[in-house]
Amino acid sequence: MGEPEARRADPDQAPGLVTPALLREWPLPDPRGSKDAKGRLVVIGGSVSTPGAVLLAAEAAMRVGAGKVQVATTAGTAVALAVALPEAFVLGLDEDDGGDIARVAAGRLVELCDGADAVLLGPGIGAPEAASALLEGVVPHLHVPVVIDALGTAYLTKSRDGVRHLADRARCSGCRGSGLR
Repeated sequence: MGEPEARRADPDQAPGLVTPALLREWPLPDPRGSKDAKGRLVVIGGSVSTPGAVLLAAEAAMRVGAGKVQVATTAGTAVALAVALPEAFVLGLDEDDGGDIARVAAGRLVELCDGADAVLLGPGIGAPEAASALLEGVVPHLHVPVVIDALGTAYLTKSRDGVRHLADRARCSGCRGSGLR
């Protein structure tokens, strides 16, 4: 997670490609630093049939140094994930008929993401329609760096607003077409 204060200073940072060169330039967090100094990541995803995706994403974030990891997933899998990730905050949310996070949870997710240093959207969401519906209610309201995982990209391909929101963020920070990936 690195330096959260630097990222908060420019919430409209342009979307871009994470490369080995970029990672080499990123400073390592101070091992003596507090959880807050190492950043807060919110992972949103999972379904009743694929809870392991958010588990793997949250574990990876903790292993690379995120100070606080918060997981928002389906109510039916939240307890098992909380047991597997005792150091993380786990929020169980309403499920749709397919076992994915219901769109009605969007407001709670926006609140959870307020003040986060980064948000990962989409790991383990089972259906493209569910991903698109959920992200449509969340992405336009986020003002932090966002990573959209596999099925989460259904929102970008199905919703003009999804692409428009990210393109507007890129334009505000002076990024031209090649910087939006």
